[in-house]
Amino acid sequence: MEAARKMPPLPHFVRGEPSFDIMRSKAAEWLSRQPEIRQWLWNIAKKHGSIILDLENHVWHGADHRP
Repeated sequence: MEAARKMPPLPHFVRGEPSFDIMRSKAAEWLSRQPEIRQWLWNIAKKHGSIILDLENHVWHGADHRP
């Protein structure tokens, strides 16, 4: 993961917040924007069967998704 090795200094928590929230992490936000990281995450989800391609409708969805 070369992209992660090049991440600039970013906060991973907000000072004064009572608990950690990954959705507010600037470090996690930066990582999620990197193409290499997105591709890695996609490959992991696909490999583990967490996402499935619906060939009929040409869309991907979560393995447990029920319309």
